[in-house]
Amino acid sequence: MTTPPSPLDEPRSPGEVYSPREAADVMVRIQRIRRHTIDELVRLGTEAAAKRRDAVKAKARQQLTSRQSTVEDRKADAVLTSADAAYEAEVADVLVDACKKSLFLLGDDWETARSIGANERAEQNATGFGS
Repeated sequence: MTTPPSPLDEPRSPGEVYSPREAADVMVRIQRIRRHTIDELVRLGTEAAAKRRDAVKAKARQQLTSRQSTVEDRKADAVLTSADAAYEAEVADVLVDACKKSLFLLGDDWETARSIGANERAEQNATGFGS
């Protein structure tokens, strides 16, 4: 059994006004998405930290075990060996940053929905229908 589509899923014509109930539904959806995004941010941040740790360990391990003759050669060998781990850490950091930006945009959506609700209440109070 499928649920009927929400009025929020229907296209609106320019200037069409959402009811306070529909605005509240939007705010609830935004809150759910924000909570999910925060959980995802925690997960991604933890993964990024683990990948950075792995990259540092790989580099240090290689510097300690390298049989190259000079310090510079051992450092270069360690950088080459740990390059993939460092790349994975950078990618994880990019994902964390994208998640943070998504959360910021959801905050903008939240403020827009709050403004819609406030405008509706002000209009109802001004016309006497909000009492």
